[in-house]
Amino acid sequence: MASLGRKDDALLELEDDEDDGAFDEAHCERARSLEALDVSENEEEALVDEDGNEAVVKRTLDPAMLNELLLVCSNLGVLTETDDGDSNFTRGEDCEEWIHDLQRAIRRDHAIHRLVSKTLGRWQILQKKLIPLLINHQNDWSLVFSILKVLVMLTMKPANESDNIALQLKYLRGYKRAFLTHGVVQLLMSILVEPLSREGSARTSQDYLNMELVLTLFRNLLAIPNESLRHVTAATNHMARLQEDLIVVLYEENVFDMLLLFAQDIESAENREWNLLLMEMFDLVLQTTTPKQLVATIQLPPSTPPVDEAPQPVAPPPMQHQVSLLGQLKTESQHRGAKNQRHSNFGGMLVLQGKTGCRTILTDFSKSGDDVIPQAQKKGLRGRRQKQHAMNDIQEVFGGHTGSSLDLNMRLSEALRTICDELLSKCYPQLTSSLKNEFRRGSGKLLPNDRLLYFHLVWFLTAYHRLKLPHLKSLQKQQAEIFEKDKERVFREQGMDAMMALLNPTNLLATYDQKAILSTLDMFSFNFVLQSIESYAEAKNYHAMIGAVKVVTEMIAMLTELVTSADTRLQRIGQSLQHKLFYEREFLDRLPVLIKSWSPSAFTLEYVVEVATLTHLVLKMIDTEGKHLKVLQKRRNAPGKKKKKQTKKKTKSGDANDRAAGDNDAEDDDEDDDEEDEEDGDRQMQLEMRRKEEEFDTRKYFGSMISHESIKMYCYLLRHYKTNSAKVNHYVFSFFYRVQGFQALMGEDPTMEPMLFNIQCLMTFNTMLQDPSIQNKKEFRHILDFLRTTVRHFFALAETNHLLYVESLIRHPFAPRTCVMIQRRYKSLLPESLVAPKGRRDLSSDDDDDDDVRVVRPRELEIEGEAEFDFMAAAPSILVAKDPATTTTKAKPARKPRAKTKTWSVIEDKYLTKMYFKFKHLPSVFEVISYEDMFQDRDRTPDQIERRVKHLKLHKKTHDDDDDDDDDGGDDDDDAMSATDDNVAPRSPKPTRSVRKTAEAFYKDLNGSEDDDDDDAFLSAPTNVAPSLGARL
Repeated sequence: MASLGRKDDALLELEDDEDDGAFDEAHCERARSLEALDVSENEEEALVDEDGNEAVVKRTLDPAMLNELLLVCSNLGVLTETDDGDSNFTRGEDCEEWIHDLQRAIRRDHAIHRLVSKTLGRWQILQKKLIPLLINHQNDWSLVFSILKVLVMLTMKPANESDNIALQLKYLRGYKRAFLTHGVVQLLMSILVEPLSREGSARTSQDYLNMELVLTLFRNLLAIPNESLRHVTAATNHMARLQEDLIVVLYEENVFDMLLLFAQDIESAENREWNLLLMEMFDLVLQTTTPKQLVATIQLPPSTPPVDEAPQPVAPPPMQHQVSLLGQLKTESQHRGAKNQRHSNFGGMLVLQGKTGCRTILTDFSKSGDDVIPQAQKKGLRGRRQKQHAMNDIQEVFGGHTGSSLDLNMRLSEALRTICDELLSKCYPQLTSSLKNEFRRGSGKLLPNDRLLYFHLVWFLTAYHRLKLPHLKSLQKQQAEIFEKDKERVFREQGMDAMMALLNPTNLLATYDQKAILSTLDMFSFNFVLQSIESYAEAKNYHAMIGAVKVVTEMIAMLTELVTSADTRLQRIGQSLQHKLFYEREFLDRLPVLIKSWSPSAFTLEYVVEVATLTHLVLKMIDTEGKHLKVLQKRRNAPGKKKKKQTKKKTKSGDANDRAAGDNDAEDDDEDDDEEDEEDGDRQMQLEMRRKEEEFDTRKYFGSMISHESIKMYCYLLRHYKTNSAKVNHYVFSFFYRVQGFQALMGEDPTMEPMLFNIQCLMTFNTMLQDPSIQNKKEFRHILDFLRTTVRHFFALAETNHLLYVESLIRHPFAPRTCVMIQRRYKSLLPESLVAPKGRRDLSSDDDDDDDVRVVRPRELEIEGEAEFDFMAAAPSILVAKDPATTTTKAKPARKPRAKTKTWSVIEDKYLTKMYFKFKHLPSVFEVISYEDMFQDRDRTPDQIERRVKHLKLHKKTHDDDDDDDDDGGDDDDDAMSATDDNVAPRSPKPTRSVRKTAEAFYKDLNGSEDDDDDDAFLSAPTNVAPSLGARL
């Protein structure tokens, strides 16, 4: 161990420094303050005090502790060489006791500094001492058990607060490579043979402990990440694929078969405690790739040749020895061209070859798109080849994930596909149900990161299962084409008998089960993910929020597949889930919030892609199901029930005189009553579902998505049109197309197209229209036509409305009103007969004019959060004298009858009571309450809410008794007004108050009260409703 002592000479310098002289108090104080800083081992921190003196502090082990570690490690054993040249590790005396001392030293290690672990990693104790001991003395179970505990502690991943994590990860990668090179995995599996041979009560506590140690050790090894590609050289290339090599080794040693066996019986008492450990291990394995890459590796069986329209290549003649130098060079170039061109790790260069034949060496990874791929074309190119672009999606080259390419390792892809298929077919419902129970009851075993691991596991398997079906269908079609060609060939060459003897190809879809994923498509899973999104948004954990949104997107995509499935049972399941999602308002209310809460500084491009995909899927689902998304179907009585009833009636008529038959009749009557109760319950449920279907307005729902923030988000996504996939660009185009044709007002010509006349959108549109590289591409043709049309409309409208140039620079919080005013060139929304002042209107009015004029009132505009303000509808003119008698007599008959009002429901009264007592301290309490979604959907104005509050006598609880007496006289009038409340707002509404900003500030806090369940109130009517309210309803 003298060499180990010499390696640690640098650590002993601190002792010599302390002997030279003591620090003054200022230096000591600075040294003590460094204990809380992240100063890693072998790092020096120069400190300068007020006098200019420098002090160097290094964090090292205590000399006594260092000597103890040297003593322990030196007594573990010695590596000796035999005469034959082989090496043999000889254990030291009392080796097991020294292992226990090493275990105690690691346990006493500091959680943040981890000086003991760093020292052992630098000495390579695991590679040089522990693993040789484990291999050469595997029959000593007591020693093996002690070594396993030390291995588990040494391979633990460092905490986020730890010092110098990069150095610790370097040591951990060395440990991981040692497990791969020395064949330790096979030895660890042999340890589990005896515990796995016993089941149930036959297993001892030591068996469970050994199994848990081995499983934890596998988990620790899987959690060690690969070396970053930026730091990989030719000598350390193996460090960049340690995870892939470990997965292959574990697959070959049947480790995953053991884990799948545990997962199948996860609900049993002996395996229940390992559900979270199994989830973490499976998730770490699946993090090496993406579902799309994994599905792409599925190929036809080896017996089936691939489809090849081109003629079979003729084998080149055998090479002859070339005497001339030119001949040798040609031979070498042909030999190199026949091989697959792969980039090398030497020098960190990547050779890219475009479709034109040009090559380039990529040295600047900051470039993207056309700046990377060679664009120079040969002179002779014509036609379609000249129109093609060199690269469609640059992310397919560099990858937007941390996974590796599976085409380089077919064994790895086979292992991952087998794991996913076995998980989905054998143990997915059992494992996910056990995990959901853990989250449902808030188990104490849960860690903060377990929820994200669960989301990633569900997302990966759901996406893999969904993408696998169309890929298998394409392979099935390709296989059928090959089989038809083989039949034709055999018929021409060998005749009819040989063709009939051919075996039909295997059905690739026979093993695919679409309902394997149903265990995570229940309402608990949807609500769990939605609640997690809200909690992540409150905590501003945007990275976790992206993972949760990806799960919701994939679940909605899988739900769409279920609705269009050929299986009627799956269709019913999908339709019931659609009803709960679209009519319970739990899911739909959160989607516009996801769009409006986007911020370019907080969320990444991946989040925008997921939200855009989710929005497109939801809107497409609404379009395919019709205007009101009718998913409820009439249930027909099952023939089995009718037959039972008929047989019961026959038995009653035939055995009326028998006593036993009489007893059976009584039991049958009870069963009939139960069936009638069930039918009544189903009928009531259908009525409730139909009521929700009628109330769901798809037009208003899409209008809630249109805002300045949503347009800005989609514009941000469109700026990456070169790196986006074709589907993502289509999602942006689809949303903009919907916005362009969406009517701002029901039954009016103005649309929401002015929302696209934003300066950011116009600049993005100009960039795309001026880009010559996408002009001739088929996938951009419809987008470019739409952009040209939008830009033409902008300049055509700007010719008549010059303020449009200014409007493009302004953020418009109320989109419908703004779009209507811009297109109407700021003319009032009211008719001209109502715009003139009252005095002039009376003089110019004609008694013979009985034409019905449609009066557009603010309440009918479906404008969220504001009342229409007309500057021309001012006070009556003082120039016209009025006769009080005539005004009183003509006022009543001239007044038009009120439109039929929307009565206040019990739910509105309850919600109004709750909101009033919550915001009664505000000066503008009624306006703040009017911004609630419930009152916005029912078009309740602040004046109506104020009258309703007085009608319910809620304001009396906040005033003195004297004030209550004074207000009694005015309550009768208010009651009359509230009883006949209608949709017509006053003709001269009040201007926008300055308190609107205050209301918008409170909007975020008010969202917490929007999740109240309305169905419970409908199903259980309140008992404390006032008699007058009940009579009115």
